[in-house]
Amino acid sequence: MAMTFFCGYDDKGNLYADGFQYSSSMFIFAELPKGKKAFKDITLDKGINYPGNVRWDGKYVSVGEQEYEYSSLGYESAIFQTTGAGGKVVHVIPLTGTGDIVGFSIEGKTLIGPDANYRNADDVFFWNYPAGGKATKTLTGFDAPFGTAISQ
Repeated sequence: MAMTFFCGYDDKGNLYADGFQYSSSMFIFAELPKGKKAFKDITLDKGINYPGNVRWDGKYVSVGEQEYEYSSLGYESAIFQTTGAGGKVVHVIPLTGTGDIVGFSIEGKTLIGPDANYRNADDVFFWNYPAGGKATKTLTGFDAPFGTAISQ
């Protein structure tokens, strides 16, 4: 069974979605081109283990990866900047010291990511985007945050 987890639009109105195919334990990524009725599967040239979100950053379709790299504390997350339908990963942005960054937002040169992992369950992190690495700011006092909404 396939489950769609997150979706986001690019600047042309194409809808991208990520998810997980439980029967094969595989990450899935697809595009619904503007004006079309069916999704097209996309195979990225670098693998993602588990989906984290899909956001347009002004140039790339950025896809979250909850299980990018294993550390002594468990998996850390990353963001993959992709060409979208082209399937090419142009840059990987590690998010150091995280667990499960899900439902992230990109606001200009800032990446905002809630950590839904049990070891950081009360934190929302901020990073310089697209640099990533160690967070520049942390907000605490949340209960397992799982998404972001930015209001101006």
